Amino acid sequence: MFANPEQQHLNPLSDTSTTTINLSTFVNANAGTQAAKLSGGVIKVALPKSNFVLPKSADLTNASQYIDHVEISDTDANNYEIIYHLKALNASQATTVNIPYTVFFKAPYTSGLQVNLVQTIYDAAGNQLNQATAPIAVNSVTRKFTLGVRVDQDISSTLVSAGRLTADYPFFAWLSDNGWIYNDLNPITVTVDVPTGLVFDQSNAGTTDWTYNDQTKQATLVFKPNIDLSINNAKLHLPLLIPKGTTTQVNGSKRQFILNYHIKYSDGTSLDGSRDTNMSVQQVPKWDEKADLESTFYHTAKSTADARDVHDDTLISSTFKFLSNERDSNPAAKTVTVSEAKTDWNTDEFKGYALALAGIVTDEMKHNTVYGYRDGQGYY
Repeated sequence: MFANPEQQHLNPLSDTSTTTINLSTFVNANAGTQAAKLSGGVIKVALPKSNFVLPKSADLTNASQYIDHVEISDTDANNYEIIYHLKALNASQATTVNIPYTVFFKAPYTSGLQVNLVQTIYDAAGNQLNQATAPIAVNSVTRKFTLGVRVDQDISSTLVSAGRLTADYPFFAWLSDNGWIYNDLNPITVTVDVPTGLVFDQSNAGTTDWTYNDQTKQATLVFKPNIDLSINNAKLHLPLLIPKGTTTQVNGSKRQFILNYHIKYSDGTSLDGSRDTNMSVQQVPKWDEKADLESTFYHTAKSTADARDVHDDTLISSTFKFLSNERDSNPAAKTVTVSEAKTDWNTDEFKGYALALAGIVTDEMKHNTVYGYRDGQGYY
């Protein structure tokens, strides 16, 4: 029945994709009684509706030396039927009927699913002459992924003294999906060997699904695969620390840590891999005192807007910034003393009505007058 026997075993596709299956009805009838019974008969192919798209006439063989006509029926509750009506055959000659056609298998591509195609042959009087079943099986495919980690841990030079860390440096590894389609939804176990020089960050143990065995120095994660496998899923972050006092270089090169990992599937198969990460000290420039004003439309937090959406009562929010350093990871820890902040406004276009202050507010900062706001394009 299958023109390509490999199509009896399908790999899963997305729920919106179909698999093209090329089939062929093949019947041998010897001269005499067999050919006579087949003459004017009918060949029916039943396709389960739950797994096949309704056949189209354009995908079928509609006419040949053996076919009088073909019809497609969906009256059966469970199956679509392709019905080939045969012409009268010469009973004195042996006959081989070969009818190629195409059907389309659809989702869901459930792991281990088996679907039977049934071909039945009838004589002209409706008596069943033969029935054959051909199974289609959906292969079980596991989800493929790797362990993700930054190649370089960019450590601020402010955290390094005499070539050693002055504080613990936290970072994390994550699971990274490779985009393959899968259908095996059984739990997967991932184990990571935490290398010498790194420690599991117990302070974040409550925010992650990873567990840690201090005896084996292994972190373990067990999860069902139908979840977000990306850096965005914080529950799957493996929290690690480079401890205070660690030297940033070894023999003049960046200190490197190698994370070996092991993936074990429910069918017993496993996959091993490794990722490495380096300590990379970044020289961070000092903070510069630099006044800046950033403005956005209040309700959208954007610096631009469609002119049709701007009215007399449209609010604009502005923020004064007095420090400039893009590389520092903790700007909230930096402060600067401001004695006066003054901005000139075009009051014909803007009307100020409120001022909010963030951070430490001195008595001097409370003596101010708001005249207006500007937008992100610099208009006053």
